[in-house]
Amino acid sequence: MHSAARRIWLAHHETPGRAPQTGVAVSRSTIGNRTGRLLGWAFVCWHAYVDAMRTEDEPEGPRSDRVVMPRRMYESIFGSASEVTRPSLVPRTPTPAVPPEDTVPALRDGESDVWLTEWQIEEDGYVVAVGDAIAWALSAMDQPWVDRILKVPRNVPLQLDFSAHELTEVDRATRRDLRGTIVRIDQVSVRFVNDPDGRGFSVPETNGGQQHSVSSLSDRRPHRGDIIGWIVRVRS
Repeated sequence: MHSAARRIWLAHHETPGRAPQTGVAVSRSTIGNRTGRLLGWAFVCWHAYVDAMRTEDEPEGPRSDRVVMPRRMYESIFGSASEVTRPSLVPRTPTPAVPPEDTVPALRDGESDVWLTEWQIEEDGYVVAVGDAIAWALSAMDQPWVDRILKVPRNVPLQLDFSAHELTEVDRATRRDLRGTIVRIDQVSVRFVNDPDGRGFSVPETNGGQQHSVSSLSDRRPHRGDIIGWIVRVRS
């Protein structure tokens, strides 16, 4: 049997009345490492037999360390296909759809919105949840920056900065202590785009930021782009 014909037979072994089976590229070492897989060994032995039956006039090409096994045989041995030569018939888990932004209620008396930066939260492993009591030392937030990134305007005058030791004297002058209970947390996500001023780096898309209400800083909802921060509402 010629090499080309044998490869076609291996990859698309046909039985009358049945559709061709999709082939699966399998490492010989993968089969060998699965002790007791008799069918796998039988397939390798069969493949060796076919090689032995190669006609003398058939040129010897470079030997591959991989053989092609019919999909049904592979799945009967190993349970699921790997490195299949055609798309899998197993349905994939769909990517969750990004929900629309949540409506943020107006502030009530005694409530304040505080910005927390995602990379600082991630680095410190800091987690709070709705209902938690907090006592924070805060500083002024860059409101023009918040206005630039959010799709729905929101006043966020304060921020919890975990790098307070790096604040300038002007920032320290805005320090404010806040005690209270967390009543709402909004996840803020943005998509990054090329800087329109051509400075060679990416910036958040102007007025593209989305807000999604969550129960805690570890409760991540489907979103576009990247999470860059959280707006936490505290009631004193």
